[in-house]
Amino acid sequence: MWTGIFGHRAPRRGLMPTLALLLSLLPASPPRADIPRVRWLDGLPFAQVQAEASPTNTLVFVVFNAPWCGFCRRMEKETLANPIVREALMPFLGARYDVETPVGGETALRFNVVGLPGLLVVNSSGEVLARESGFIDAQRLVRFLEDARTMTLSPEELAEKAFQPNASPEIVVRAAQALLDRGREAEARELFQGLAAHGEAGSVAVTQSLLALASLDARTSGTDAAIATLRRATAEGRDPDLLREGYTFLVTLLKNSDRGAEEAVAWDEFAARLPSDPVVQEDYVRALLKIGAAPQKVFDAAVRAEQLAPEAPWPKGGKAEALLRLGRPAEAMEVVGEAIRLGPEEESFRVLRLRIMEALRPAGPGASVEKRTRREK
Repeated sequence: MWTGIFGHRAPRRGLMPTLALLLSLLPASPPRADIPRVRWLDGLPFAQVQAEASPTNTLVFVVFNAPWCGFCRRMEKETLANPIVREALMPFLGARYDVETPVGGETALRFNVVGLPGLLVVNSSGEVLARESGFIDAQRLVRFLEDARTMTLSPEELAEKAFQPNASPEIVVRAAQALLDRGREAEARELFQGLAAHGEAGSVAVTQSLLALASLDARTSGTDAAIATLRRATAEGRDPDLLREGYTFLVTLLKNSDRGAEEAVAWDEFAARLPSDPVVQEDYVRALLKIGAAPQKVFDAAVRAEQLAPEAPWPKGGKAEALLRLGRPAEAMEVVGEAIRLGPEEESFRVLRLRIMEALRPAGPGASVEKRTRREK
């Protein structure tokens, strides 16, 4: 099981002139074949990654993902593959972790990761300099990387500001996260608890604090305490990005605890809270199929996801699966053909088509005669 903590969004500083120029060119910049590839050490124990970074004091850019996370797939395809991001990442060493693997889960636990995709910049001593959660586009990622490289305030300076009576919630969250990243858990918890108790319910800072406390609860008080805190965070929260992170953390804890019925309810809530988000709705279809939800429920969810993203293959694949389970194989065959056309690389669609063909096959010689007789009539 992995648990973690939501990280602050680093404040946006002014960019270097050359970086600003690169950003201004982003929309029009075609892919360049001459951009060097980032060196990724994916899935290795972090101690090995750190050993590679230490001799040259190289910063490590760490990405946490999961196979079922739609925003992770989108991050990989749209953001990390962008030429300007590849340029910005060249001074870094990269490491990607699937949180459902033993090494990935252990590494996520070490760094208090909550939302997926989870992004960290870690120095060669293993200290977290900056963190971000959820999908971000290329421009934001470049700024995030630049912020991490030019970070000036120490945790002590941040803590001093955070404990001032007039400290802003944003400073408090940032200071608490920095303290936690340096192992000063008691001080971090005090700051997070203060915000959660006295801040504006549903605000960004309070929701961030609740997500952080859920992570700490998971490590110190157990899964039940963490889930209770997450339920408050998701019930009160208003920020879409934080809702994604909160529900992602919640369904992960429930999945890892084999609490399938509660996981199904959490997915229902997740989809209902973000009804216009095509990635959430697609992930909802995937989750319903994996959970074994009623075929009609899967079909209805797939239709909604399809309406939000008509050219996305997976809603059609889910729809075809639901039609097959509903005993409508002829319709399923038509829909799965569309899914294959839109997602030719998805092997599961071809497997599904074979299953549909099997369902359409006559039961025996007598059935073939009966079918031919009906056609002749």
